[in-house]
Amino acid sequence: CSIFNSATMAFLSRYVFTVEYFGPAFAGSVGRGAKTLSVQEVLEAAIAKLSLAIIPKLFVSSRTDSGVHALRNTYHVDILRKHRTSCEIVEPYSPGEMLKAVNHHLGSDHVRVVDIAQVSPQYHARHLARGREYVYRVSFPTPTRSTSSSPTAPAPTISLFERNTCWFLPKPLALEPMHEACRLLEGHHDFTSFRGSGCQGKSPMRTLDHILLRPAAPSVFMDGNTSMIEFHVKARSFLYHQVRHLVSTIVSVGQGRMTLDQVRLLLSKPRTGSAPLNAPPHGLFLARVHYDADDAPQFAAFRAASIPENVEELIASTPAQVAEQRLQFHLLLPSGLDCTFTFAFDTTEWSFVAQRSAGPATNSAEAEEAQSDRKRRAESPLPADEDKAPKRSAGETAEATGPHPQAPPTPPQPSPQPVWERRGNVRTWGTVASGCEAAVSRVLMRQCIAEALSQTAIFWWHPHTQGPVSTHEGDGEDGDGGDDDD
Repeated sequence: CSIFNSATMAFLSRYVFTVEYFGPAFAGSVGRGAKTLSVQEVLEAAIAKLSLAIIPKLFVSSRTDSGVHALRNTYHVDILRKHRTSCEIVEPYSPGEMLKAVNHHLGSDHVRVVDIAQVSPQYHARHLARGREYVYRVSFPTPTRSTSSSPTAPAPTISLFERNTCWFLPKPLALEPMHEACRLLEGHHDFTSFRGSGCQGKSPMRTLDHILLRPAAPSVFMDGNTSMIEFHVKARSFLYHQVRHLVSTIVSVGQGRMTLDQVRLLLSKPRTGSAPLNAPPHGLFLARVHYDADDAPQFAAFRAASIPENVEELIASTPAQVAEQRLQFHLLLPSGLDCTFTFAFDTTEWSFVAQRSAGPATNSAEAEEAQSDRKRRAESPLPADEDKAPKRSAGETAEATGPHPQAPPTPPQPSPQPVWERRGNVRTWGTVASGCEAAVSRVLMRQCIAEALSQTAIFWWHPHTQGPVSTHEGDGEDGDGGDDDD
């Protein structure tokens, strides 16, 4: 396989997909191996039909259960495009090309990619999310409808086209106490009573930015005998089944089955499973995932720093068979950072480490001299005993210990400390296409070095936990609690 056409083509390209889907057709937004496919599996199958060096893996912003719809869920994915007949890495797809191709290959009327944007490698659909907004739709007979008690009176019904997009109730609701229940549930609370039994969230404390009860917009499918209301719920993250528990509780108040004092008790004396859960999933929509304007740079396509020519030559000379290769070299950056890059490859695994020297070089001449000296020492190592100070004669020793004051001792220099390190498996991005192992390895080398030169954060990992340094906790309402990594 040949290598890269230009420096800007040698990197994994990260894209963010905005997706809408009809929930009952899928086994949730993510997951594998279920009898029914998940949205993730359907999207990945469509992307895999493109010409790629790595079969990609999608990461979702908000996980939703089977039956839950999405108007705007977001996924990110790393794409490495190759030539159709070889493993040559070629120019990445434009967002427009990607959007057209993926929707063409989806082959489903129940999911559609609404928008695609190319973003920086630091972008993470889930970790950068600052909030999620859900809408739950409820339909019921209008209170003004004649409610005859005659056994022959027709039962209230709902249009066929609304049955899988709302929760239909056979009797009217009292809306005023429901509004009051919404106000009680807003704010920061212990929502243990409103979490599902399988919730893995580390803390039940959540802050509801708002939970609003509004009339739904008029619909051609609704006649004058039925009404439609919507619950709009927004928070940074939710517990498992939290929104559906909240809606069930508020609807119970409107039905007269619960009082406002009982709602207060759910908050003051929380107990898992004590709130009712009878709101079906098909009434719930993930309406939007919110991102902070301060994260705008994360949405810009990555523009890496140029890589020194000698490093380009090293990468280009990497043999096609890299299974037993272990490459190591040094870079002394203009800032004085002394980086040691170590690459170890086989067909599925790779690792690299960079370290920082004790202190920055004072000028470029010293930096070049230090780099040359390090190269000479690496090429011509001294014997074990020759790197020690030469022995002195007795006279030299006496002169050294005479009346002349000794120079102050040189303070010990701190040993180089790891600045960042990254170890992992190439399946982090996906499975490598057959025959493309060498090309993919070169891409990872170039991206690692360029990221270091650009001083971006994609490869900064904590040296002890071997995991990404992150304090984000957001997730979707029907995820597994909002505190787990994807």
